[in-house]
Amino acid sequence: MGKYVWAVASKQDNVWIKWVNAVYVKDGVWWEYQPNASANWYWRKICETKEFLKQYYSQNEFSTIAQYSVKVVYEKLIEARPLVTWDRLVWNRLNVPRHRFICWMAVQARLQTTAKLARIGVSVSRLCLLRGQQNEDHKHLFFSCSYSQQCLNGIRSWLSIPGVSSDLQQITRGIDHSRHSHFKKQVWYAGLAATVYVVWQCRNGSFWGKCVPTVQYSVKSIKHVVKDRIKVVMPKKASRRDCT
Repeated sequence: MGKYVWAVASKQDNVWIKWVNAVYVKDGVWWEYQPNASANWYWRKICETKEFLKQYYSQNEFSTIAQYSVKVVYEKLIEARPLVTWDRLVWNRLNVPRHRFICWMAVQARLQTTAKLARIGVSVSRLCLLRGQQNEDHKHLFFSCSYSQQCLNGIRSWLSIPGVSSDLQQITRGIDHSRHSHFKKQVWYAGLAATVYVVWQCRNGSFWGKCVPTVQYSVKSIKHVVKDRIKVVMPKKASRRDCT
């Protein structure tokens, strides 16, 4: 629809534009034109699209586009969006689907931590449900908490993940900027996503079941899930060095 609006605005040299100008627009200004009640459905939709585009473009700006591009117009409509650094972590092919969802929530600080629940009056305590020593927000849970940090260190040692940071965003950037193969990075992301998921699962288990598994048990379960997932979706082509 947008391309038709542009074609009329830029007065493209074709039979359809000449017909539209003769039957509908006539001697009027296209950007101010309003269809009458007898106009057909398709033409009214084109005019509705024009009214929408008017919120973002002037007639002169829109008509001077040399070649209509859906991508360019779409980027104009959504305006500038901040670049994310966590896309490879969340949408990694080696991640278990449920790990992706929890990880997606975690990197955007959308999980219902006790600190967040306390702010809206749902929880009386802000303390971490895993150790009960500090307020439970996303930064604490991933991975400043001594419990989650020990789980992270266990997986970091197992997979040889580079870096020493205990901040989820910094760990993700460190993996992204490392000079290792694409497959190895995918394995690291899978281990990190599984750790986020298991830490959140243990936190919920503490709330509902009043018990927290040992760090050793959690690390073992993370390793088991990651290995099983990689066996299922492992790419056909992986170098010997990546498989060691």
